[in-house]
Amino acid sequence: MSKLTNTYRQGVSGVTFLDAELRDTSDGVGASATSCRLGSVVGGSPVDRRVIMQVDISDIPKSALISSATLTVIPHVFYGSGSVDVYASIGDEAQWAAAVSSSIPTWAYVTTDVGWATVGGSKQNTTMFAATMPASGSTLDLDITRIASLAKRYHDGTLNFVLYSVPEGTVGKSFKFYSGNNSTESNRPILSITYIEGSGSGFGGKSKLSPVTQQKRFNKRK
Repeated sequence: MSKLTNTYRQGVSGVTFLDAELRDTSDGVGASATSCRLGSVVGGSPVDRRVIMQVDISDIPKSALISSATLTVIPHVFYGSGSVDVYASIGDEAQWAAAVSSSIPTWAYVTTDVGWATVGGSKQNTTMFAATMPASGSTLDLDITRIASLAKRYHDGTLNFVLYSVPEGTVGKSFKFYSGNNSTESNRPILSITYIEGSGSGFGGKSKLSPVTQQKRFNKRK
């Protein structure tokens, strides 16, 4: 069977690709900013910055086996020193929408009157190491293969995920990358998914195990 690759970028016809920065304080950046900041900021008290993204990948058949999913972003401002690991976590919200307001969504709220199931983007236990936060550089590739596979199988082709740094809270290292609202299309995040059609469940076979059980077994094999 041959491998196929689909790419997703906000602004391309037929593509739904939303992103937003969340801060663990009352102020919000929302979904209209042209950059997203990821990591932690120390200024009086630590402020964690996470980034949430939603991509419609329903054009990939549910029976397909996803062999790789790479999110490429373009960092352009760096803060602090040393390396910090970036992780990706699947989100449990079925949908969230980019609002017109520059302050929505926030750490606590999806919309002005609807809160996240868990503050900070409803980050779930199904997580994976994605990349090491750079000190410099023009692009950063984040591996989100596992959560893309699980989202494809269990969330009807809607990929919701949260990017966050480890550890959070005290490191004081972060970076900005261009968001999907950047005026230059080539600067916006791009997701590339490679898959094989008709290969089973979308995650290496026909297992009917839940994402949590699959994660536990995956961790035991590491």
